[in-house]
Amino acid sequence: MNVDPENIKHILVVDDEDRIRNVICRILKTTAHHVEQAVDGQDAFDCFTKNEFNLVIVDLRMPNMDGESLMREIIRINQHTSFIVMTGHGDLQEAYTLLKEFRIADFIQKPLNNPSQLIFSVENALEKQRILQQVLEQTKLLKDTNAQLLREINERTLAENRLKERALELGKLNEKLVLANKYKSEFLANVSHELRTPLNSILVISDLQSENSENNLTVEQLEEIKIINSSGWDLLNLINDILDFSKIEAGKMDVKMDEVIIDIVLADLYWKFGHVAEKKDINFVLGMGEDLPKNLITDKKKLIQILRNLLSNAFKFTSKGSVELRADFPHKNTQYNNKKLQTGNVIAFKVQDTGIGIPVEKQSDIFEAFHQSDGTSTRNYGGTGLGLTISRELTQLLGGEIELQSEQERGTIFTLYLPLKPIGVEVDSKTLESHSNSVDTLSKENIATGINDLSIERNRETKIEFNNKLEPKGRKILLVDDDVRNMIALSKVLKNHGFETSQADNGKLALDKLNTDQEIELILMDIMMPVMNGYDTIRKIRSMKKLKGLPIIAITAKSLGDSRKECIAAGADHFLTKPIDVNMLLLQMSKLLCK
Repeated sequence: MNVDPENIKHILVVDDEDRIRNVICRILKTTAHHVEQAVDGQDAFDCFTKNEFNLVIVDLRMPNMDGESLMREIIRINQHTSFIVMTGHGDLQEAYTLLKEFRIADFIQKPLNNPSQLIFSVENALEKQRILQQVLEQTKLLKDTNAQLLREINERTLAENRLKERALELGKLNEKLVLANKYKSEFLANVSHELRTPLNSILVISDLQSENSENNLTVEQLEEIKIINSSGWDLLNLINDILDFSKIEAGKMDVKMDEVIIDIVLADLYWKFGHVAEKKDINFVLGMGEDLPKNLITDKKKLIQILRNLLSNAFKFTSKGSVELRADFPHKNTQYNNKKLQTGNVIAFKVQDTGIGIPVEKQSDIFEAFHQSDGTSTRNYGGTGLGLTISRELTQLLGGEIELQSEQERGTIFTLYLPLKPIGVEVDSKTLESHSNSVDTLSKENIATGINDLSIERNRETKIEFNNKLEPKGRKILLVDDDVRNMIALSKVLKNHGFETSQADNGKLALDKLNTDQEIELILMDIMMPVMNGYDTIRKIRSMKKLKGLPIIAITAKSLGDSRKECIAAGADHFLTKPIDVNMLLLQMSKLLCK
């Protein structure tokens, strides 16, 4: 197996029991990493002074120098070293107390009965260390870049006060700034992409563990798993914000105008935020003007994203009282900054809360990237400060504008103004027919009263169920992915639902499996792989007569660009991005297997 030397890490295994050391080393040799042994703490410390190790797997109880003393000495030499602690059942509490002091990536309980779990723990620890090192390097790079940009901006400010002969120099400096901004956007997009792959494993496995199917987890352990899962989703939301911000800065945000039913938009948002209101004991009120048309022409996903950001802010900064979302015609005397907005062709979506409000002197900055009303907002309420920036940019893409009204300690009103029909977009005249006609969606009465029926349905909908015609037992799924973490996570999920799985870590091995195993009924295909990538593998499968109709779901962490179009063009039946929504994956598998 050819392995990039940069990916080979040095691991030190420390245990006074020969059998345990030998077992661990034998398992880790399959990973291609360099593994050395030490018989006790003093022996390990001697090894560490002569060589550099990325990871130390250490037993707590040893003669000469115990595990805790060894870790303390190693940290003194290299504070970036990661540890995996081996404990007996009785030492587990003692091990937990060391978490705050040392960089402990995981705990392994003796006896070692699960080689896959050991490999997963080691690779996870090394990945955490790699990401940390990358973040440190990138932070330094960003600081240096920011310092350089500040120096250039200062030079530009001075240059603007000089004579006309300096105009050419200012132009060149501006080009540098534009190029630096482009590099920054590409950097953010690449980092976001790389984070999705390990995040997929975290979310899938924590979801799986939270089900506690074997009833062997304590309440405390389940709470810890929920914290891990919740933190993973918070990180995913951050990644999505960064990606959207990068797309907007790069001018690559596409707009797809279509008919959008206003009722359904309001219902969708009630579904998403009803439980937040219940949890915070806040009234969530929906309203709709009497004479509004049934539809408007806009990009539905971006409209929902804008309103979702505004509602998230409203709920975040409101601890009591109410949050209201209302769709209506704006007041006839409303003045617009966007000259394309014309009276009679505008709808206003108003999000009003009774929260902390925004000081007048801060309102001009609230839509700028990474700004919140003050420095304590981020600490107290969380968030990146990108939500309102993204909302403003998306609103401009849709041809609208956002208005802010707020008074400190009395609440905030964000009003989104959008054209009912953007200028130059041709739509059938029936699109904008009056809402007085019969509507097959939700009634205004339900919206006005908080959509009681939807509230009931939302509480029932905890998981997407299989098509009742599908019997997973005995049906084999081929997993194609070069990341062992994703392979392990998806295998567990599918096996828990009754499927059998087969695995391949690149496209060439996948083709070999398909040629020898006639029982495979569906393929989950990663895209970015060595040897043969997902695109080429899908095309090859579609060119083979006997496999032409085999269902394929493409899976990738790459969410920028035209990944979806490329996958479908190659022959995939469906496309999912990492981190994978397990419910959506099962639903799509059900549809494809029941055709």
